[in-house]
Amino acid sequence: MKKYLFIWIIVFSFIALKATETKDVTSIFQKANQLQQNNQFKEALQLYQEIEVSNIQSDALFYNMGNAYYHLKQWGFARAYFEKALALDPTNQDIIVNLNLTLKEIEGPNFQRLNPSDNPVNLFTQYHWLLLIMLFTFILVVLFLFFKFISNKKLKNIILILSILNGFFLVFSLIGYSSYFFEEQEAIIIKDSKAHENPIEKSDVLKVLTSGKKIMVLEKIDDWTQIQEGNNIFWIKSDDLIEL
Repeated sequence: MKKYLFIWIIVFSFIALKATETKDVTSIFQKANQLQQNNQFKEALQLYQEIEVSNIQSDALFYNMGNAYYHLKQWGFARAYFEKALALDPTNQDIIVNLNLTLKEIEGPNFQRLNPSDNPVNLFTQYHWLLLIMLFTFILVVLFLFFKFISNKKLKNIILILSILNGFFLVFSLIGYSSYFFEEQEAIIIKDSKAHENPIEKSDVLKVLTSGKKIMVLEKIDDWTQIQEGNNIFWIKSDDLIEL
């Protein structure tokens, strides 16, 4: 009996602790939002960063951080956080608009406008694709059972057509979900960075990568990251980028 009582005490203590942490995070987030509304962007960022170090994945948090960096004219940071927010909420028009405004600052007036809806896979996050797979699989099972136990031919034909349509949506959901497993690791350069030939300070500097550029991450060695820009491969300091 004492053993079970001890376990329940631990469980309730854990729940109470999590509830307190959630309340604290909400309070900090609201305070940061108020600071941002008062144009105190540096102070707001400090509070947002307190939340970020808790490994909280929130499109609202990343979006607000992107806004703060945008007003501070730190375009690389702004793009990185808008991109992180968009990954969690691919159809959010506010994020898309602000990301395009940031891209305009980085690339100039002739920048290539981003429109995630051009790719149907971007309609949902990986989590939502998984929910759709579960839903369409459940519907397919139900339709199969109806088809098996119903004798009316007209109803069977209707169920067959519905099953084919459902199967199409199921396959499409599987494609959307699986596409996330084949994505290459991307990152944003957050400040002008020297691109080295090798992962040592004394190696040749091949070029300078400007803040806000998106690149591919290949591998890491100590505090260096190997990246790919187009057909070129460089090494830069890991502190000069934010992975998406």
